[in-house]
Amino acid sequence: GDDAPIGASGPTRRKVLALAGAGAATLGAAIGPFAHLLPAAAADESPELALVTFIAGLELAAVDLYDTAANSAALEGAAKDLASTIGEHHATHASTLGALIGAGGGTAPTAGNAGLAAQYGPRVSGATDLAALAKVLEELEEAFAATYFASLGTVVSSTLAPARFGAN
Repeated sequence: GDDAPIGASGPTRRKVLALAGAGAATLGAAIGPFAHLLPAAAADESPELALVTFIAGLELAAVDLYDTAANSAALEGAAKDLASTIGEHHATHASTLGALIGAGGGTAPTAGNAGLAAQYGPRVSGATDLAALAKVLEELEEAFAATYFASLGTVVSSTLAPARFGAN
């Protein structure tokens, strides 16, 4: 039933759902600039797992955005190389988060967050010079930094962190 324990010493399903419902509004606010892109968690998914899955999707979208930037006529030489390198960093983040999601019993996304792609894609592909493209990518990175900072406590204090980092 709804009051069946989730774990031997863990909270009941009803308490978890109540906390998830009560925390949903604050979770959106807590993850900062990308809060409007956060989908509802599946009924059988923990809020922490939903958050990490969401962020992995953002990372995959960033990979695509940086690929677009690196292939843009607005960039050349070192700037093009830098965009490629930053895209690779986002790919590494997505892969690491995917491993965390798998260790937590979830399924990692295989495609980027469509909302983020829609929000930044036209601006990245429409930038006609280095300054314009750099401004868009700087906004993207600032939003990522704020999102990671705001969500760090949720992920580190969750049951997902021990699964990934071997903590007890």
